[in-house]
Parts: sequence; C-alpha cells; structure tokens
Amino acid sequence: NAIATSLLGGRVQPLRIMGYHPQLSTTLWPGIWNPEWDRRFEDLYGYNPSKAKALLEQAGYPNGFEFTVYLYTLPGLPEQVDIGQALALDWQAIGLKPKLVEIDFPRVRELFRTKTIHGAIFPMRHGINSLETIRILNKAKDAVVYAYEHPFIEQRMEELGRVLVPEERARLLREIGDHKFTEFADMPLFWLFAEAAVNPKYIAQYVFPGVISRYFTPLDYNK
Repeated sequence: NAIATSLLGGRVQPLRIMGYHPQLSTTLWPGIWNPEWDRRFEDLYGYNPSKAKALLEQAGYPNGFEFTVYLYTLPGLPEQVDIGQALALDWQAIGLKPKLVEIDFPRVRELFRTKTIHGAIFPMRHGINSLETIRILNKAKDAVVYAYEHPFIEQRMEELGRVLVPEERARLLREIGDHKFTEFADMPLFWLFAEAAVNPKYIAQYVFPGVISRYFTPLDYNK
C-alpha cells in the first residue's frame, strides 16, 4: 500500500483515507481528528512516482508484479470503470502490471464477504462516518466488506461497545484512525463525491445522508 500511495496518494486528503472527516467527525466526536494526519500526509501518502519505484525495488520487485483490478459499475457510480482504466496507466508508469477485469459486482461482493479475495484491488463506496466505516470495512467478524483487519482495531471496537462517554469514544476512534493511517490500511487512489440536485421550486429542504449505497434520502425529512 505504501507503494501505491506514494504513486497516487497526493491527490486526496487524510479524511478520504479512513472515513474520517475533520468537520463531521469532530462534531460527532470532539477530539477525534489528529492534526498529525495533515502534517504527515505528504510524507506518507504524497504523489511521488520515483519513491514508488524505489519502494518496489526495496520490496524485491524491481520489475514490478501483476495484480488484478476488478472493475464494475454501481448504482450512481457509472464512472468506476473509466477511473480504474485511468489509474492503471499510473501503475504501468512505474513498472507494475495491472490486469483489468470487468466483472459484475455481485461476484466481487461474494469474494470479499467470504474473505476469498486476495492480491486484488476493487473500488468501494461508503460514507465518511468514521464509526460506520470501521464497522463495515475493518471488523474481523460481523462486518460487510472485510477490507482490513487487525487485533488493535478489534480491541478498541470491543471497548467502544462498552463505553458511552463521548470523550472516551472519540479517544478510541482516534486511536483506530492513528493505526489505520500509519499502517496504510487504505489505498487513497481516487475519491468521487456523490452529488444531488433538487428543484427549489418544489423542494424547500433536501436532507442528503451522504452515502448512496442504500438510499438517496430519508424522504420524511424533506420539505
């Protein structure tokens, strides 16, 4: 992951790595945002093809290696295939050999839900709620995607299940964020925000939940 982020990471921000947001997360959990994520971001994740090549050689892959990139469309995200094809050009530029496989999403979903997807890259969609992101992506049991797991996260998730004090919950979530940030738990290659348009002639207030995986809005809150 360090190799991948050195190649492409400078195009995103820390909030897009871990599902954390400097305003939204801090409003929910004051103290959750670690300023070090901003200060260290360029060094750990900045765009640097030369460093990416050096890391490949250091890891024992001077001639690169082949890996699978699963490409598929999702409702509201038809751009995913085009984005994957564009990213492949950057990987090829440092000597990597991405194998692009266009596939129906349910087949990839079966692989990650059964933990049988290995050595492959696939795009995901989720909101930027730190607790929800960890529950979906980073729990070893009873999760949805099983993208990255570690005993450090499991321990703190267990504590979160017993703690109600907001300050303590923020501390635990920040510690998980520190771990994910330094361990390259995510590959920040590209982030596309969802957009919603409404006609003010008919809609006075539109409440958008921030994620398009299940629904576009709780209709009861619209005016």
